[in-house]
Amino acid sequence: MRVAITLELPSGEIQTVQLPDDVSMDRLVPALVGKLGLPLVDGAGQSLHYDLLPPGGSPLASAQTLADIGLGPAARLRLRAQPLAWENPAQATPPSTPGHLAAPPRPGQPINPLDAHLHQPAR
Repeated sequence: MRVAITLELPSGEIQTVQLPDDVSMDRLVPALVGKLGLPLVDGAGQSLHYDLLPPGGSPLASAQTLADIGLGPAARLRLRAQPLAWENPAQATPPSTPGHLAAPPRPGQPINPLDAHLHQPAR
């Protein structure tokens, strides 16, 4: 079943949209973002993450559907865009390079010793 939702876009613009009530947020939100032609990156080139929130509420869980949360006709939701937070991996010291890999390969020498069979002359 489709329900009419008053949707507040990240720009503040208000639109009324017809949304299926039986599709999980992890499928609905990307489809909605694509249909509305919203950007996938911000002005600084960072990936954007979108989610739906009821007014004054928390983001809807990815497995929830509109039917699960009891949204009916004339409900209001806000589509929020946030830069995707990437965590820097722990800075670890790279392992030392074995001596046989330290020098660049000579012509005819395989780059990866495991690929030696690829560089054998045809018989």
